[in-house]
Amino acid sequence: MSENEDTLVKTKSGDNDQSLDILKILLDPTKRVRFEQDVMQNLDILYTEAICLTHDTVDAEALVQKTLLVAFSRYEYYKNDIPVDEWLLMIMERTFRAN
Repeated sequence: MSENEDTLVKTKSGDNDQSLDILKILLDPTKRVRFEQDVMQNLDILYTEAICLTHDTVDAEALVQKTLLVAFSRYEYYKNDIPVDEWLLMIMERTFRAN
């Protein structure tokens, strides 16, 4: 494990499960590439929905970032039973309501 990866695990001890999930994806290039292919193509949809929810560009950008972080950390549990864009929008709505 590199120094950066070790630091990620140590500094996120409060969110250890989420940090370990992110680390697993970062270390597996196949999962990282799949995430980029599946999720990153939906940025326009996410940003448009975030604007509708927040009515503010700065808050919308923050909401998209939080959504992507949650999606990235939970991606290994994503199943193809629903489209990726719907899955991301569910995460966004939950993230928005939690804040």
